[in-house]
Amino acid sequence: MGVTRRELLVAGAAGGVAIWLPDGVREADAASRRKVPLARDGGFASGVMSGDPAPDAVTLWTRLDDQEAPRQRLRLDVARDPEFRRVVLRRDVPVTALRDHTAKVRVGGLSPDTRYWFRFRTRTTASPVGRTQTAPAPGSQRPVRIGYFACQDFASGHYGAYRRLLELDPDVVVCGGDYIYDRVYEESGYGGVREDRTGANRDSVARTIGDYRAKYRLYRSDPDLRELQRLVPLVAQWDDHEVTDNYAGTLDSSGADDGEEADRYDRARILAGWRAWHEHMPALRFGKGYRTFRRLPFGGMVDLFCLDERSYRDDQPCGGAGFQRCPDSMAPRKFLGDEQLAWFKDGLARSAATWKVVANQLMIMPFDVAAEVPVTVDSWEGYGAERADVAHFLGDRGIKDVAFLTGDIHTFFAGSVLRDARSGPPVAVELVGGSTTSPGTAQTISQTAGGGALPPDLVKALADNVTLTNPWFSYAETRAHGCALLEATPGELRAQYLASRDVTTVEGSRDVRVLARLRVPRGEARVEVQS
Repeated sequence: MGVTRRELLVAGAAGGVAIWLPDGVREADAASRRKVPLARDGGFASGVMSGDPAPDAVTLWTRLDDQEAPRQRLRLDVARDPEFRRVVLRRDVPVTALRDHTAKVRVGGLSPDTRYWFRFRTRTTASPVGRTQTAPAPGSQRPVRIGYFACQDFASGHYGAYRRLLELDPDVVVCGGDYIYDRVYEESGYGGVREDRTGANRDSVARTIGDYRAKYRLYRSDPDLRELQRLVPLVAQWDDHEVTDNYAGTLDSSGADDGEEADRYDRARILAGWRAWHEHMPALRFGKGYRTFRRLPFGGMVDLFCLDERSYRDDQPCGGAGFQRCPDSMAPRKFLGDEQLAWFKDGLARSAATWKVVANQLMIMPFDVAAEVPVTVDSWEGYGAERADVAHFLGDRGIKDVAFLTGDIHTFFAGSVLRDARSGPPVAVELVGGSTTSPGTAQTISQTAGGGALPPDLVKALADNVTLTNPWFSYAETRAHGCALLEATPGELRAQYLASRDVTTVEGSRDVRVLARLRVPRGEARVEVQS
């Protein structure tokens, strides 16, 4: 993400180290330094985070609790050691009620591939000490470890798998979306483990900016999530539940086919969800735009492409219905949108990285319950013309070593992305990293079948014999919950799928096994299952 002339650059304690503040915050910062003293006290219950590492920069974040003043200042310290003996930056930064008392700054002028420690302070209190890490220098060929999680419904379980992920020492962790859930989807089997009483009616439904902010505070009450984010930089993307189920960002309001009354949305609800995400995630927002698609290089080993598959899409075909043929799925329909699609294709064509890893919210491989009967059209499946455009582009240009890293479907899958969806040569691979807690395919389909919507034999075929109806899959596990780790090396891309024994208890969620070990040889668009 580039630096514009309208951003504020402030020198730090050491030569070259600086912070950048986005538009809007810089005006508040100037006023704060003139009129507002350093905050006297306040807590840091949401912890600290870092994100979007570059070779020379990283974004730092916290939230100051228990504040009523419209403007406050915090002191930020950044050091090369956890004892803060070698401080490289000491600077006061603003927090305002307008942004829910969150502090988010971009620190630049750092050394590549280096760990730093940071903290925020008031006059009498201090945040936990965070640890972050810059990206490898351009051209570096050292292996890169990428953690991955998605779909962490708070009410459905605990996040103990993150402890195991932290032990594996990733360079960065990607959240593929559904970091929060706009409500508890009890009718689909969610909930029953932890209480979510956010929302104006304490019904768990987020409708306003205050409701969405409360969601982030609730989710960060989980100690394992706070610890992962305290120690490893996060690359975050949103999916649908940061607003509401299956929304289309180009619409001013939802239609009659958009689920329960609690799922209905309008422009105000979409913008409230987007605004809260930008306030509470360490992806620095410059100016007034809500753009989240971006490319983050990790040396010469990985280019990480982060897509936004919600904001620019047309509405789904066939009324959004799954488990039926949808002949309208190949009609011209925008998924990434013109600007993002052009950016994505140009970036893939220009990338010199060994691996092109795509943080991709929704599955690009078909997922069928029977021949050409998709489980969902809320995926690339519902936008078949654009999927074909991307797949043909990869094949025609001979772009190799592309791996889509995907969430949303709450299931661990791996396989090949075929040129013509269900036929043709493979042009990429897809690694679907499961869900942390949200009900998986077997659970949700059984729930649907229990309501009489599906014959039991189709449920069994989907849950137990997925690869028979989806031969492009190399691996499928429909019941486990957890997260994933990728390691990109010069000769291969390796992945571990990590599964909790039982997410309904803290200890059960922390009892983690390796569900599968996968390997993608360089130059080949196929996934080998090693265990």
